[in-house]
Amino acid sequence: MLKKSPTTSEWQHLALNPRSDVPLYQSPRSSPETGLPVSRGTDLFVHRAPGGTLYFYLHHWSLSLNETNICQVTSADAAADFLREHTGLGEGQPMTGPGRTRVPE
Repeated sequence: MLKKSPTTSEWQHLALNPRSDVPLYQSPRSSPETGLPVSRGTDLFVHRAPGGTLYFYLHHWSLSLNETNICQVTSADAAADFLREHTGLGEGQPMTGPGRTRVPE
């Protein structure tokens, strides 16, 4: 395990894990038109660091063996924009509520 130096930012040592972090949005795994599997997508997750800070990140995934899955840390504003774009929520509409995942407090 990496030790954090006093000059190193917490985000540089995050253990982002799409299997255990809270999903805020998951792209479709099958096509609504054909029902066939989708080969790639982007999901949005939130990770709580040991210090309590929430980090939002995009998980770009692919089923292709020659492509790499990556996690990309993003801002809370960019995460909100991503949710609005992918869920149809408009500006000013709440991001939480019945049927929506709540950010862990």
